[in-house]
Amino acid sequence: MIDAKTRQVATTVGGFDGAPEAVAIDPAGTFLYVLSFGLTEGCTLSVVDTARYVIINRVLTPGCGRRVLVSPDGDFVYVLNSWEKTVTGISVPSGLPVASAPVGGDLFFFSLLPRAGLSHDGTTLYVPLPDNDIGTVGVVDLVEYRLRGKISFLPEMEVPEAVAVVVSPDDRFAYIGLHWDAAIAVLDTATEQVERVFRLGAPAGLSALGISADGGHLYAVAGQTFFRVTVATGGDLDTRRVAVE
Repeated sequence: MIDAKTRQVATTVGGFDGAPEAVAIDPAGTFLYVLSFGLTEGCTLSVVDTARYVIINRVLTPGCGRRVLVSPDGDFVYVLNSWEKTVTGISVPSGLPVASAPVGGDLFFFSLLPRAGLSHDGTTLYVPLPDNDIGTVGVVDLVEYRLRGKISFLPEMEVPEAVAVVVSPDDRFAYIGLHWDAAIAVLDTATEQVERVFRLGAPAGLSALGISADGGHLYAVAGQTFFRVTVATGGDLDTRRVAVE
């Protein structure tokens, strides 16, 4: 664990069954969820108490978990399973898997594992599918645990591998990071249509995408360049306000 103020290692937590693959923290900051590919038990989700920095529970996941997300209310943890091409919901109070749903395609993109975006009302998961379904995002209904559909990108995009999705705080828009084009697609979540694609103009592919807490800025990494993009009124991207660092 790293202290954000001092940028120094505060403490270390061990005892995981295998190497950790992914981590997520609940909104209250009380529990840390660590996915590990076990040497003896398969894929395990370990629950860490952040007050004591000790593992208080372990849950065997049905598939091979590679990404983990926590619902906005902290009641559910969602595990993306790369081999099974599914997402599994785990109840935090019971510590048991609830159900799984297909995501619609492969999750791997070479060594880059895409980052899915969870709506702030906790009902919808947007999953980038960069391999067999090039330029596609699977839309998963987390209430009924079913694949609601797939969203494809504009035809003029030659190689639009989706690698990351972030959702605006009001859930009106989802922003999709496209690797080779080093671009960001703006998705209207009501119509589930891509409204616009904004290219960053970077020589290297986009590998990471984030959003500020107020939804006013997007943060992207392409190669060794960091971009800060202003989100304009109506969820569009302000092409005049791009800071490169």
